[in-house]
Amino acid sequence: MTTRTSDRMRRVLRTVIAALTGVTVVLVTGAVLTAGLLQPAPEPSPMPARSVDIGASGLVLVCPDAPRVATDDGAGDIEYDDEFGTGAQVPVTSLQGLISGRDGAEPGPVRLTVGNQESGEVREQTGVVVVNESGVEEPAVLDAEPEAGNTPLGAATALSRTDTGDLRGLSAADCQVPTSTQWLVGGTTELGSSARLLVTNPGQTPVSATVEVWGGTGPADESTEVLLAPGESDSVLLETLALEERLAVRVTSDGGQVAAAVQDSALDGVVPAGTDVVTATTDPAQATVVGPFEVTEVEAQDHPPVVRVVNPSQDVATIAVEVLTADGSHALAGAEEQVLEPGTVTDISLSGVEPGPLAVRIDADEPVTAAVQRSIVGQAGELDPGRPVVDRAWLPARDGAARGILPLPGELVDENRVLLANPTAQAQQVEVQPIGGGTRAEALTVDVAPHSAMVLSEELPADALAVDVSGTAVHATTMAHADAADGTMLAMIPLTPDAQMAQQVQVRPGRY
Repeated sequence: MTTRTSDRMRRVLRTVIAALTGVTVVLVTGAVLTAGLLQPAPEPSPMPARSVDIGASGLVLVCPDAPRVATDDGAGDIEYDDEFGTGAQVPVTSLQGLISGRDGAEPGPVRLTVGNQESGEVREQTGVVVVNESGVEEPAVLDAEPEAGNTPLGAATALSRTDTGDLRGLSAADCQVPTSTQWLVGGTTELGSSARLLVTNPGQTPVSATVEVWGGTGPADESTEVLLAPGESDSVLLETLALEERLAVRVTSDGGQVAAAVQDSALDGVVPAGTDVVTATTDPAQATVVGPFEVTEVEAQDHPPVVRVVNPSQDVATIAVEVLTADGSHALAGAEEQVLEPGTVTDISLSGVEPGPLAVRIDADEPVTAAVQRSIVGQAGELDPGRPVVDRAWLPARDGAARGILPLPGELVDENRVLLANPTAQAQQVEVQPIGGGTRAEALTVDVAPHSAMVLSEELPADALAVDVSGTAVHATTMAHADAADGTMLAMIPLTPDAQMAQQVQVRPGRY
């Protein structure tokens, strides 16, 4: 009996111990799981980024074609009455520019392509390249390869001069670095005016570009799409999209980058009222600077400049306009808290400004962009003795640059004036180095006061084709003048920023 009882007790004990062990395991497992839920997960430790050298990019500058009468489609089927001396005058054109290396180095090979990439004329040069091509009437592309890990420095201008006829005026379009989005502020499609948009695809792949228009009452209902083969250009008459007194245009491309420009031309009855080419402004931002430029005493009194501002957002924008002069900044009377309705384009007169150099700074609570238009009135002619001729010039808003090239056109121009502006709160020392036909002159150091604009008083060498401008956040403009029999004509050329890009990208592995 005792033995059987002991065996039974051992079996009971083993059963109890096994049960207790199972319960303990469950409790421990539950405690571990609970603790895991209560404790925060450890922060992931990302792998360090790896720098990958992608090399220097080349410099690509796209130049628009010469102005043409808006109704002329190039087929030669438009005729004008020579008795009235209008319409058919052919502009005298010149493509001028300079491509150089930096720090004494030469740039890589430079190609100039005039016209279509497949059928156009292509020229290739090496070393410091001076471009001075007369009679260029088609779009052109300057393409400079990198050298020694650097993007070349360069700028170019498509010049056009017509002393009589519908296209009377001096235009100087700065050649553009292509981008996927461009804003162009300027032009009108009201009666007697035309705005012709040119879009160029300098790349190797087909591109689709969407053209949208904003006006004084809001965005236009119509937009259009432009399909461009590699190296191809196409134009759109903006009056087919909207009839507006005030225009702003956005060109957005898919599949590649493009360059765009608007030919703005107008007639006052049968009297020419100015021709110019509008190039890209900065993207909309809450701080925008236009200039510098110079205002004469006659302009200040009778024909003040106009700053055009577009508010592309869907909200009301409130802006404050300041004028930066040689004496510092001053609020523009009446525009300290100007309200811009959503999606509208507004012209603000600079009436009351003092003659001399100035720039315009716009601060806004919504992103905006802008440009300035100047008008120079000449003399009346036989066509209409009561109406004097007018030339107009547009200057787009641009970002301040640490370095850039400012062209000094020679052919077709009678006088150049260089202006500098500093919209920052600190004084800047700006270095201005003239560049001639393959040589660099001694650099000039210019002190530019905070919130100010100035005319470069130092005389530049007679053979200077451009100036290399360096500073903290520099704004610079060439004011080009041409003397016609019935008055002065004007063009304004902004600084072309250094296109040097960061040479490395950061690569970090991860899941997507």
